[in-house]
Amino acid sequence: MITTLVDSEEYSAAEIAELYGHRWNVELDIRQIKQTLNIDHFHCQSPAIVEREFWVTLLGYNLVRKVRAESAQCCGVLPRRLSFTQTCTH
Repeated sequence: MITTLVDSEEYSAAEIAELYGHRWNVELDIRQIKQTLNIDHFHCQSPAIVEREFWVTLLGYNLVRKVRAESAQCCGVLPRRLSFTQTCTH
């Protein structure tokens, strides 16, 4: 692994590995958002309306994720184990 966190007294190998794991989950989440919400392109022309479309879409996505997180907590499982699509349909 290549990193700019080179101070071994401040950052242990285990901490760097943990940070990488978090970063990897962020990358997966961004990809999932793009694919699930089909926001690789927007339908509007005006920059202001594109921005509004983005934020409304993201708000809807986060509401579904909140429901999924609450369902997972009730079932005693991690939210990533539950399907986003099935959460939307139930």
